[in-house]
Amino acid sequence: MPPSCPHAVFTPDDSLVVGGHFYTSAHLPSTLEGLSLLEEKQGISNESLEDSHYMTLAQILDSYDTVATPEEVKRAWATCYLFLDSPTKPQLPESRTIFINSLKDFNKRAAESFSQEPE
Repeated sequence: MPPSCPHAVFTPDDSLVVGGHFYTSAHLPSTLEGLSLLEEKQGISNESLEDSHYMTLAQILDSYDTVATPEEVKRAWATCYLFLDSPTKPQLPESRTIFINSLKDFNKRAAESFSQEPE
């Protein structure tokens, strides 16, 4: 299932359901869009924003432009504004600050990489 896809679990019997996150380069833009929405509207989901999400995404962004295809990098680059243009929030967790710094570095590398391409 792609990231940020609304879903529910239904079973006819009592059950225990455990979810998780699986990040792919092709879906990083929708992952970032979903994270931005979840930050803005925290009541829409039963999922909490944990430091580990930001730290994992920061690590992904640190090398994303070297492992993803140029098209994937462009799509992820186009979503940077969701975080880089957002107002500064007081008392940000350190993990989000690290994530934002990685996003800024990725944004700069992508801009430099694609500035030489004809439009």
